Amino acid sequence: MPVYNAAKHLREATESILNQSFSNFEFLIIDDASTDDSVEIIKSYKDPRIRLVVNEQNLGISATLNKGIEMSSTELIARMDSDDMSYSERLQKQYDYFQKYPDTVLLSTSVRMIAADDSPIEDVQVTHNYNCYNLNFICAQFHPTIMYKRSVILSYGGYTVRYSEDFDLWWRLMAGNNRIGHIDEMLLDYRRSEKSLSAVVRKKEYNEASHELLLRNLRYYAGLDYQLTYNEAECLQHRYEPLLQKKSVGEIVTCLKKLAFINEKIYSRQNVNYTRADLEPYANIKRDYIIYYFYVRLPRYKAILLLLRTQSLPQILNRLKKSIVKK
Repeated sequence: MPVYNAAKHLREATESILNQSFSNFEFLIIDDASTDDSVEIIKSYKDPRIRLVVNEQNLGISATLNKGIEMSSTELIARMDSDDMSYSERLQKQYDYFQKYPDTVLLSTSVRMIAADDSPIEDVQVTHNYNCYNLNFICAQFHPTIMYKRSVILSYGGYTVRYSEDFDLWWRLMAGNNRIGHIDEMLLDYRRSEKSLSAVVRKKEYNEASHELLLRNLRYYAGLDYQLTYNEAECLQHRYEPLLQKKSVGEIVTCLKKLAFINEKIYSRQNVNYTRADLEPYANIKRDYIIYYFYVRLPRYKAILLLLRTQSLPQILNRLKKSIVKK
């Protein structure tokens, strides 16, 4: 568990690990040069499983995580964040999964999203196939739910980028034909922080990094000369506003054609984690949601034009029928 100025929720996070039903573990906590009371809070616990390491200077999340992996004494490593809460059965259920499927190298779980005051926001329950498809475009797994094999992570060089470090590593593991897994059960409360690095403090840096990784991923399937515009990259990573501002049906259709092309390339690449039939439903959901997003926000005549250019006649008639029924 990396820690940096996490005093506000640190006790909740720490105790959620100490109170696990699975108890045979070392709790390696690395404080990344906090300036608040984080270190004092950790030292207040006398549990012998805690091993506290304090960085002399701030190294950042990737370097701190790599330090933790190097220092870990076991093959299985569970990730944890200092403002989240693991459910009491989390480690046991993930450990049991690895015993049942020993060729797994990385395992995630579903989460309950909570606010800063612990109030629930939404349940985020997804499937393994959802993760595999979407991992080509976004980081689909929640970092603090992850359990992975130390030896495999080290063989891939650990975390190698400063931002979107989990997106980068998880995709490299999947693309390397390593088996990844998912438990579709909420085993962690994931806090949506008002000081999140990716969403607030370093939003620009994380978005730029995610763009670079998106291009890296898609070029793996489509070739090194494959290109996306900034607006297309934003759209494929669920940030639709830049493309919406253009109000260009032609550009939306071009983006959808590029998505269809890359989907075919993804299907054609054999992988131990999925088949074409596993991924197609999620690819269709992604395409349909993009169409729906722009359809309800474009001027009416452009929305109709978008449907005409992206939907077959039966699909259009079905959409119109549903619209009439709702009215």
